[in-house]
Amino acid sequence: MSSLPPPRPAVPVAPVDPVDPGELARMLSAVLGALSAVLVLTGSFLPIWAYQESSGRRVQASQSVTAWTRLFDIEPDPAERAYYATTHVAHYGIPLAVACVVLLAGAAGALTRARTMGRGALVAGSAGVVAAVWVIGMEVSATLSYNRPSGLTELHYSSGTGFWVLLAGGIVALATLGAALLSGRRPRPVEPRSDRPGPPSPARENPGPPPRTHDEPVPQPFPPPARPPARLSE
Repeated sequence: MSSLPPPRPAVPVAPVDPVDPGELARMLSAVLGALSAVLVLTGSFLPIWAYQESSGRRVQASQSVTAWTRLFDIEPDPAERAYYATTHVAHYGIPLAVACVVLLAGAAGALTRARTMGRGALVAGSAGVVAAVWVIGMEVSATLSYNRPSGLTELHYSSGTGFWVLLAGGIVALATLGAALLSGRRPRPVEPRSDRPGPPSPARENPGPPPRTHDEPVPQPFPPPARPPARLSE
């Protein structure tokens, strides 16, 4: 009887590391955060809305407003200049600049070892940009409602280039917020697997007796003793 060779031990196969969704979201949030900061800073120095006053075909006044100051396309007279010297526009550039600094700091932290701090800064900065752009959008919408296209004096309000750049920055900031929130996810652990079957179980090497049905008699370990022969009567 030939002896079977001993079973070879199973060789564990290193599991393939799955794509970490949190790592991808972290890198994406850093890139989007930096892009949003650039767009918002650029848009804050461009005209958010413009105003033009005309009578007939003659333009009497023309100006535009940024997040920092007022720009005059037509120089006003001394009385109007004195009036505008005592007033100012809403300085939306201040909160926008603060939010952009937070976004840039968060992007730098997300790309370095300060990942937790960077993630928090990206969430806070992007949420601030989205809120500020929302407020500016409501102001521009309210300003456009003052249009008076007919009459002796025509008033024409329009959205400027800066508003659309700010809107693009707000949309990118919203995407940054979503990516930063997803960057905290971690992949599920993968169990190591083997490419060879393990050793056979003892139950397979020494199989037991087949199952017995109810109709079969129960086998006895020893035959029953023989009965002695009956004596003949004398």
